[in-house]
Amino acid sequence: LIERKAPLEQENMYGGTVLACAVWSAIHEPSADHHSIIEALIAAGAKIDAIDPADYPTGNQRIDETLRRHGVESRNP
Repeated sequence: LIERKAPLEQENMYGGTVLACAVWSAIHEPSADHHSIIEALIAAGAKIDAIDPADYPTGNQRIDETLRRHGVESRNP
C-alpha cells in the first residue's frame, strides 16, 4: 500500500483505516510482522488518531510502546 501510494486514511468496509486494521490484527491475529507494519505505516504518515481507543493498549508491549511514543494515550481505565 505504501509503495503504491494508496491513501492510508481511506476507510475499509468496517470503518477503519489501514493503521487501525493493523492494530486490530495485532490484537486478534498476532504475528511477528505486526510491529514492523505498524512502524512503517506511521513513518509513511498514517494518522494515529484513527486507532480505536478500545484497541489500545493492545497487550503487546512492543506495539504499545511504539504507539505511546507516537502519541497514543491509554483511554482504558
